[in-house]
Amino acid sequence: MRTILFVAIAASGLLLVGAASAQEKKIKRSDLPPAVEKTVAAQSAGATIRGFSTEKEKGQTLFEVEMTVNGHSKDISMAADGSIVEIEEQKRQTCRLRGSGCHKREEIRSPGRT
Repeated sequence: MRTILFVAIAASGLLLVGAASAQEKKIKRSDLPPAVEKTVAAQSAGATIRGFSTEKEKGQTLFEVEMTVNGHSKDISMAADGSIVEIEEQKRQTCRLRGSGCHKREEIRSPGRT
């Protein structure tokens, strides 16, 4: 009986994760509203753009640009008016421990600027 309950809970969790990720849709740069395109152009100077997506969050349509800046990932979520809702960065740091190298990944989330 416990096994059946566990399988049912696990399946429910997978369905919820699948439904949440199904909201995100890959789009082309040409599909961006003009205000979002302007913000992307300003924020992506010197970066390599990996892609664009859109999703609905709390009834609001958000646009996201995924890019690489100086070897680390940076994702920016924007409202349709081009205002930044969230910036997510992942930096890789190299450190030394008794002569051997180690790598540390750090994720930084910043609330957007309006």
